[in-house]
Amino acid sequence: MRPIRWAGALLVAAVLAVSACSSSATSSGTATGSAASTNKASGSPYKLGVICSCSGSNAASLTLMTNIVFAWASSVNAAGGIANHPIQLFKADDSQNPGTALSSVTKMVEQDHVIAIVDVSNVDASFGDYIKSAQVPVV
Repeated sequence: MRPIRWAGALLVAAVLAVSACSSSATSSGTATGSAASTNKASGSPYKLGVICSCSGSNAASLTLMTNIVFAWASSVNAAGGIANHPIQLFKADDSQNPGTALSSVTKMVEQDHVIAIVDVSNVDASFGDYIKSAQVPVV
């Protein structure tokens, strides 16, 4: 993975973490997504896709990045979400296969209705044209 992409991913994670610090919640229960919470976000979820090449030669480092995204979502949800909206993640492993990457991203956009994609894929060129035409931001 290129150093620029790593730096970008870390920058986005930092920005999202800072934005999560300003959120508030008033009720208790279990947050939408994977985190148990004392502050339940009651708004509609912000749906984010995570596409990774988590199988193969780079699996260890890319899986670590994916785990960071899931940990961030858990902590945001535990704090009541972003402006009372929980984070809901959709993950796909493209196995470094361009066809699998494209079909996974297409499913996230068209069926799961994600509002952004976190790209931890080594074959992201395969879905670049599609995601650009769908006007879904990629981090």
